[in-house]
Amino acid sequence: MNLKFLEAVFGKMGQFIYNKANGIDDSEVAPHGDRKSISTEHTFESDVKDLRTLENILIAMTEELSGKLRRENKLASCLAIKIRYANFETHTQQQKIAFTAAEHILIPGVKNLLRKAWNQHRPIRLIGVRLSNLCSGSYQINLFEDNEERIRLYQAMDNINFRFGDKTVCRASGMEIGARTFNPFLAK
Repeated sequence: MNLKFLEAVFGKMGQFIYNKANGIDDSEVAPHGDRKSISTEHTFESDVKDLRTLENILIAMTEELSGKLRRENKLASCLAIKIRYANFETHTQQQKIAFTAAEHILIPGVKNLLRKAWNQHRPIRLIGVRLSNLCSGSYQINLFEDNEERIRLYQAMDNINFRFGDKTVCRASGMEIGARTFNPFLAK
């Protein structure tokens, strides 16, 4: 559009619109900020009341998120779950944790939050996991709880998954969720 026409129609904003449309902008460029949280959620085709199904979904989502954290060299210090019931009422539960990206710490925390937040008499339509308060860094080995085998296991799993795709190696309970859409151990 012609600048004079835009100014006639929009007044002082005509110049602003003209400049934006032509890629002219004198405002300061702000660098992209670091990610503060990472999350995923799953909506069920039909509402779910089975604890094992819910836990399996949460395990799969937690594995996915912790793998992304390790790939991006990040750690989380807050763990949260989201539950949406059949009537669309939504509840969240969260807890602070030591900085980590390790499933053996995150999965028990997620299961515990599910037990705290969920009313077992009500079916669930959607469930989600969020890891937040992210910072750069690698997993700090716990002197009393971790061992060399566990650390090497995480490294081997990450190397395989980074090379061949997410969920190439994962817990059997979460095989039907995310990138892998089948579980070879379940007969259909």
